[in-house]
Amino acid sequence: MIRPQRAISAFRRSLAVAVVVTAMGCDAEVTVPPEPGPGVRYPVAFAGTGRYLAVAGANFDRAYRAGALALVDTTTDRWVRGPRVDVPSYAAGMAVGPTATSVTDAQIWVTARDDDTITRVDLELNDALEPELRCGQAAGSSGPCDTGHLLHDENGEPTIGDDPIAVWVSDSAAPLRTLHTASTTDGRVSVYALVDASGAVLTTPRYLDHVLLGAGVDDLITSPLTGRSYISDQFANRLVTYDLAAVTDSDPPSWEMVLGASIVLPAAGAGTYGRGMALSGDAGRLYVAWRNPNALLIVDIAPTLSGTPHDVLVDVIGLGGQPARVAVAPSRVDGGELVYVSCYGSDDIWVVDPELRAVAGVIDLGQAPYGLAVVDDPVVGLKLYAGLFNRHKVAVIPLEPGADGRHTVTAEVE
Repeated sequence: MIRPQRAISAFRRSLAVAVVVTAMGCDAEVTVPPEPGPGVRYPVAFAGTGRYLAVAGANFDRAYRAGALALVDTTTDRWVRGPRVDVPSYAAGMAVGPTATSVTDAQIWVTARDDDTITRVDLELNDALEPELRCGQAAGSSGPCDTGHLLHDENGEPTIGDDPIAVWVSDSAAPLRTLHTASTTDGRVSVYALVDASGAVLTTPRYLDHVLLGAGVDDLITSPLTGRSYISDQFANRLVTYDLAAVTDSDPPSWEMVLGASIVLPAAGAGTYGRGMALSGDAGRLYVAWRNPNALLIVDIAPTLSGTPHDVLVDVIGLGGQPARVAVAPSRVDGGELVYVSCYGSDDIWVVDPELRAVAGVIDLGQAPYGLAVVDDPVVGLKLYAGLFNRHKVAVIPLEPGADGRHTVTAEVE
């Protein structure tokens, strides 16, 4: 994502606060208000949780005390009033994981580049099936969340790293149900266990291992077919791969990350490269938003007869300016699918048919889109949600064949 010069911004903000405190006197208390309204500002990260779409706002201009996590009701395409919690500024990635208690319907993990933490927010449905967001905040308050809901460096050990940008929850078919995190400034990629040896979900994830890849990591994904993980890199034309392996001579049992061969990708001169990624519906292909050249890359990651993935680039499909994030939806035709890529620089979303290896259309938004999510509404079917970053809105785009306004913006959540 686009990131401000944090150190400069922090300095200017601290200077402004110091001036205000001096003017008001030493005993004056300076407070920063929460974000106004039921929604979020600078929507950047999305995750579906059934009927509700979780949206994180980045507080990009630091105008308020924190960012916010809020819910969109996908049946009405309106913000759910009431449930909203503070998350640290500069949210970047989001994932939904298994729950540790019977009363929690989903756990939402949000990375924050402002304070190098990952927040866990519990989504609970009350007896009336109305959602509530809980993270240990004070009753009647939107936050801040308590320390029990923050994943951070432990005992001085740098387990998360600087500027956590991506988070991923592995599928249960992988070797171990795990939480993966990637930080872009120092390139630290870490893995945490979400379950214990019996398979029960842990209240607090258990740190397993990390690797250092250098600055520039952007997104990560784990294949449910092979358990292999893939990392996109802003500064290098490659996908880094790693596997999680059991340490056989360890007591108690432990796990380690084993780096594999990088997948070399095209480069059209100097610049930035990898951004968001998504898996195909059958998890046999990896779709990568690429910026040098502007393209969607299709990578075959299906397992071979031996069980190891192919890890071969199969096509490069040209797109608009500054591809950012990727979402995949069934096409409803012959079991196929369509791939949607937000192009921040050209103010549109490009639609790719991966079977034809061709662009199937362009959805004009008139404003830079970033985060994307596909939901399958039980009433109206498939819809695409796109964050209009600078307008603080979420665009709603029907995807069902034959639907009124298919592949156009029919509503904005604001």
